[in-house]
Amino acid sequence: MKYILSSFGLNNPYIVGEVPDHAVYPIGLEGDDYIDLDYSLLLAGTGFLFDQGSLEYMEHEQRRLRFLVPLVQSIRRLKEEGFLDLFDGKAIVEQSAEQIRSKTETLCDDVIGWLSPVRSQWQVLKADRETFLKKFGTAEKRQLNEQHFSVANAVVRIDGKLNPVLLREVNGLINSRRRQFTGKEAEYVKEVLRPLVCHAVIQDLMRFKTGGAILDWDDSRPYYERLYAARWEKGDDHLLAYHARSLFTLALPELRPRNVEAVIKFIRNNRNVADLRADIADILARGEKFDAALGKRIVNEALKSELAVKRKMKKYRLLGAVLSVFMPGGSLLTEAAVEGATTIGEDAIEGAFGRPHRWFYSLGE
Repeated sequence: MKYILSSFGLNNPYIVGEVPDHAVYPIGLEGDDYIDLDYSLLLAGTGFLFDQGSLEYMEHEQRRLRFLVPLVQSIRRLKEEGFLDLFDGKAIVEQSAEQIRSKTETLCDDVIGWLSPVRSQWQVLKADRETFLKKFGTAEKRQLNEQHFSVANAVVRIDGKLNPVLLREVNGLINSRRRQFTGKEAEYVKEVLRPLVCHAVIQDLMRFKTGGAILDWDDSRPYYERLYAARWEKGDDHLLAYHARSLFTLALPELRPRNVEAVIKFIRNNRNVADLRADIADILARGEKFDAALGKRIVNEALKSELAVKRKMKKYRLLGAVLSVFMPGGSLLTEAAVEGATTIGEDAIEGAFGRPHRWFYSLGE
């Protein structure tokens, strides 16, 4: 399964002028002074897709936006190893420009239906915006960075400039609980909706053209849920990546990859990805929660598997494959040796372990 690392802002026909500093880059995790890819999301994929224009934008802007440097380096490494392909997002949008606008306008006719996702998204973003500005935002774009970008964009589209009076009025409409508007107010709200709904339409077009599944920021999920609500196919394969993040964030944080090299090593063997995806599907089918209890169960099952190997293979010695992961100061290296210093091949180890949680051992090495 290939995943599209979604980016917001470029090629969107409803966006005018510059994009803010918090746009364009794909879903990631914040460090003290950087943002990098969310590695746990990547473990469920065998490959990734990214817009060439978005990469070029980040490469150009990374001197100004230093927090993007690790993210750009990670994308380059995935590409160097053959796990990430670039596609021409601008060309795809231009080829379907009329259909994109038509779909967006039709969807945005339901102003009230789309207003709920917009409001819920802003509640999430508003809480994080001040922190982002302190850590990453640049002075030259401060006025744009601190606003609800789609509101600011709507004001510029309506008035030709960032009119502060109109900005307050439109912000008031979005931040209220109102569900009834005058004709003028409804048009203001629709201007806020258009770039956000269009983003989901464009990403769905990318999915259709490339065959990948979309990985976007969590706050965008309500747009996709609403967009996909009428589809016949289940279409939830992309959710496995989000469940993988939950697994390594909530159940097994000790195994969460710390750098892109760990991800590359893991996905280089397709059996790791297939086994992880199968285990996540099994966890979901059982109705289990992604919590510490689940992590304990997986560790216990892995320990039993190792003990079974030791009983069956008396000649072989397995050194701390599981316990070392959870013991302070323990090595994460898994070794297998035969008396006389002969090494067991990977297939022999695989046959001894069986299927249970093979990915667990791979991440513990």
